[in-house]
Amino acid sequence: MASRIEGATRQLDPFASPDGEKTQSFGTGRVCSVEGCETRLSTYNPSNICSLHNHGWRLAMPSPNRFRSNREPVSHVCAYSGCTNTFLSNDTRKKYCSDTCRFNAFNKGENDRKDPLTRYYAPTTLTVLTLFLENSETSHYPCEIARTTEISITTVQRILRRLEAEGWFTSIVEVSSSAHPKRFFTMTKTGVELARKVLAENTL
Repeated sequence: MASRIEGATRQLDPFASPDGEKTQSFGTGRVCSVEGCETRLSTYNPSNICSLHNHGWRLAMPSPNRFRSNREPVSHVCAYSGCTNTFLSNDTRKKYCSDTCRFNAFNKGENDRKDPLTRYYAPTTLTVLTLFLENSETSHYPCEIARTTEISITTVQRILRRLEAEGWFTSIVEVSSSAHPKRFFTMTKTGVELARKVLAENTL
C-alpha cells in the first residue's frame, strides 16, 4: 500500500528491522523542490526539501538564544573568588568571565555553595575535630584516633592530611628503633579557631 505525503510516495521498505517491523521509506529518485537545487533526497527523508534548505523552520521557532542576542550587554562581576574581572554579557545567567574561572570554581566547590566551611560538616570530620578540641595542645596518633572514634584508619588519615595541607594541623614524625616511625598531629591556633566555629554550627 502506498500513500502521498508532501509530494513523496510512502511505501514499506522491503528490508525489515531486527524487531520484525518494516522501515518506512519515501521513494527514490526525488530531488529538492527548491528552485535551482538538484540535491537528491534520501529514501528515508519524508520532506521534499534537502537539509541544506530545511532550516527555515528553525528560524520560525522561538529560540531563547535568539531573543538573548537582542538584549543589551550588561556588566557582570566574575563569581569566582580568585578573579576580580568584570565582563559584558547579554546572558543574565552567566556567572564567570571565562571557562577557566568556571572550572576553578567547580574544582574548589564554590558552585552553589554559600558557606566555604560546609566542606567540614561531614560527621567523620566533626568527630575528629571534637576529639582534638578536648585538649588542643595534645598530639594524636591516627591509629589511636581510629580506635577511639571507631572510624577507619584510612578515613582518619585522609582527614588529617587534608586539614594539615590547609593549615589546621602540623605533624611531626617520631622515629624509634623498636617500631615503625609514627606521625603525630597537633592542632594549630588557626585550626582551633576554625574547628570551634564549625562545631558551633553543627552538633553531633
